[in-house]
Amino acid sequence: MKKWEKRYVELETVVGEYLAYKLTGISKGHIAKRKLQIGQDAINRINFLLKIICCLRGAYNNEGIGRWFYRRRGELRNKPPYFILHEDCWHPNEEGPQKILQLAKGVNSEAT
Repeated sequence: MKKWEKRYVELETVVGEYLAYKLTGISKGHIAKRKLQIGQDAINRINFLLKIICCLRGAYNNEGIGRWFYRRRGELRNKPPYFILHEDCWHPNEEGPQKILQLAKGVNSEAT
C-alpha cells in the first residue's frame, strides 16, 4: 500500500467512507482495485484534510469530527466546510480551505 493510500484510509477511518469520498473524489473501491492513479493535488488534499482532523482531535471523537464538516459556519458565509471542500474542485492554498483550517485550529484553543 502506498503512503497516500494509508493516509486516505486514516481519513476514511475518522470521517467515514461516504464523507471521505465526497471530500476527495477517491473511493475505497478504487484503492482496493488498484485502478486509481492520483496526482499530487489529490495527495495534497488528503494531507490537508488530515491536518484539519488533527486540529479537531481532543475536542471531538471521530463521529463528532465527521459532523463538524457538515455544520454551517458564519465565517464561511453560513456554509458548512463540506460545501467548500467538495470532491476535487478545491486546493489547500485557496482562501476557503485556509479559513476552514483556521476554524479547526481554533476549536481546541476555545476549549482552554
